[in-house]
Amino acid sequence: MVHKPEATGQHLPRLLFLRLLALTHVAAFASFWVQAHGLVGEQGVAPAVDRVARAKAMGLGFLDLPGLHWLSAGDGMISVISAGGLLAAVALFVGVAPRIMLGVLWLLYLSVFHMGGPFLSFQWDLLLIEASLLAIPYAPAGLRPRFRTAEPPSAWATWLLRLLLFKLMFSSGVVKLNNADPTWHGLTALSYHYWTQPIPHGVAWYAHQLPAWVHAFSTAATLVIELVAPILILVNPRRWRLAVFVALTVLLAVLQGGVFGPWTVAGLALAATLLDDRVLGRVAPGLVPDPAPGGGARWAAFVSIVGLMGAISLTGNYGFFQLLTVALCLPLLDDEAFWALTPARLIPKWPAFRVLQPGWVGRGLAVILTLAFTVLSALTMISLVGGQALGEAVNAEKGGQASTGQALLAKAWDLRRDALAHTRSFASINGYGLFARMTTQRFELQVEGTADGQTWKTYRFVYKPDAADEAPPLVGVHMPRLDWNMWFAALEPRCPTSGWLPQLVRGLLEGRAPVRDLLAEDPFGDTPPQAIRIRRAHYKFTDGDTRDRTGDVWAVQPVDELCAPMTLKDFKPRR
Repeated sequence: MVHKPEATGQHLPRLLFLRLLALTHVAAFASFWVQAHGLVGEQGVAPAVDRVARAKAMGLGFLDLPGLHWLSAGDGMISVISAGGLLAAVALFVGVAPRIMLGVLWLLYLSVFHMGGPFLSFQWDLLLIEASLLAIPYAPAGLRPRFRTAEPPSAWATWLLRLLLFKLMFSSGVVKLNNADPTWHGLTALSYHYWTQPIPHGVAWYAHQLPAWVHAFSTAATLVIELVAPILILVNPRRWRLAVFVALTVLLAVLQGGVFGPWTVAGLALAATLLDDRVLGRVAPGLVPDPAPGGGARWAAFVSIVGLMGAISLTGNYGFFQLLTVALCLPLLDDEAFWALTPARLIPKWPAFRVLQPGWVGRGLAVILTLAFTVLSALTMISLVGGQALGEAVNAEKGGQASTGQALLAKAWDLRRDALAHTRSFASINGYGLFARMTTQRFELQVEGTADGQTWKTYRFVYKPDAADEAPPLVGVHMPRLDWNMWFAALEPRCPTSGWLPQLVRGLLEGRAPVRDLLAEDPFGDTPPQAIRIRRAHYKFTDGDTRDRTGDVWAVQPVDELCAPMTLKDFKPRR
C-alpha cells in the first residue's frame, strides 16, 4: 500500500533540486578546467593575467570585477578555483552545509566568469551564477541537515526560483516575437536551426530531414511552451474547453502522423492544463495531483519545459544548460505532486516529514532577495517587452515631447540603466533571450597553416563541423568554448584586428602547447608553421540521397578568405 504524504511541502523537490544544481556545477567546473589553461591560462589564447593587469591599470577594483582572480589569475589559481568548485559541488551534493556551499560556488563561478573573458559570455554561465545565489535561502540551514527533518523552504524562497524560471522562459519567448524575426513569425525557424546551430550532433541531421510541416509545428510548440508555460507557473487557467478541444485535436493529428516526441508530450501537457482538474481525474485517476490552486498548472509547466529541454538535447550540444533548466523546474512541484507522479514501486512508503516552520534567517534572506530580484528583473525585462515603443519613448523624452506613458517608460529605462551600472559586475540578476534571431546560413572557419608558403594544411577541431563526411560528436554536459566561439567568429564580415581570434593564430604560430591541446589535430607537430590564414566556407546538411551516395553529412562550399596569411611579424612582442 502506498501512503500519501501527510502534508504538502518542498522536501523532495528541494533535495532533487540541490542535487541537480550540484551536478551542474560539477559539469561546469570540470568542463572549464580541462580547457582553461588553453583558453585563459598564462600561455593560453586570452590570458586572464593580462585581463586583470589591464583592470588594475584602469583603476578597477573588486567591486568592478568581483572574484578571487585579484589574488592571482595564473595557472595555479585557475586550478585552485576549478578544484575548489568541484569539491564544493560534491559537498553540496551530499548535503554538507548547503547554504555555505552555494555561497562558495557562487563566488568561485563568478571568479571563473570574470577570468574567462570572451569564453565565459554565454547565457547559461549567467544563469548558473544567478541560480546559485537565489538558491541559498531555498537550501536547508545547518552544517549537516537531514532533508526529512530540516526546516522547509519559505514560500518566498520557493517563488524566488520559480520567478527565475519564469524570467528565463518568458524572456526567451518574447524576444523571438519582439525582434520581428521572419523565421519565428513564419514558423520556419526549425527548418534552419538543426544545421545552423553552433554545434549540432549526429541526430540533428536526421531531425533536419523531417517534413516542413513538422518543423512548423515544432516551431509553434517552442513558442507556446516559452510563452504559455511561464504563465502557468503563476496562474491556473481552467475551463477553457474550446481551447482544449482545438489543441488536443491538432496534437492527435500529429500522433496519427507518427510524430511522437518531446514536442508532442509538451504540447499535450499544456493542453491538459486547460481542463478542469476533476475532468483529468476521471480520465486518468491518480495521474494529476490535487494540490493547492495553481499546482496543476505548474505540473504542466514542469512537464512541458522539461520536454523542451529534452528536445534540445536530442539535436544539439549546449553544455550544462538543459541540466540547469531542469533543476530550476523542480521547485514548481511539491511533495504531493511527486507522490502522484512517481510509480508506487519506487516509493512504496512515503517518508515521514516533520512539519516545521521556515526559519527566520532563511525567510528574511529570501524576502530581501525576492524584492531585489523582482525589481531588477522587471527593469531588465522592460527592454525585451517594450521593444520599439521603448525606443520611441526614450527619443520623445529627449525631445521634450513625451506623453505620460512615454515619460514613464523612459523613466523605467533610466532606472534600468542605473541599476545595471551597480549590479552588472556581480552577474547575479540578468536578462535572457535564447535564440532571439535564427541564423539562416552556416559558415565555418577553416584554419590553415603553411611551412613553405606553398602547401597549406588544415588544423582540425574537436567538436565543431570540419570534414564533410563527419558529424560533430555528442558531448553531453561539456561546453567546448573555443569551438562555440568559432561559430560566432564565422558570422563576422571581416577579420578582427584584435581579440581572441588573432591571439589564437598567434598561439599556434608560437607553438604553445596549451593552445594546441584545444585542437583535435595540429598538422605541424612540434614545429610551428611560418604563416596561418583563415578561410570561410558555407556548410549545409546534405539530403538523404546525397549521404547515401557519398557518405557526406555536410555540403561544403568555399566562400572567401576571412583573414589573410599572418606571421609572427604581424604581432607585437609579448611582455
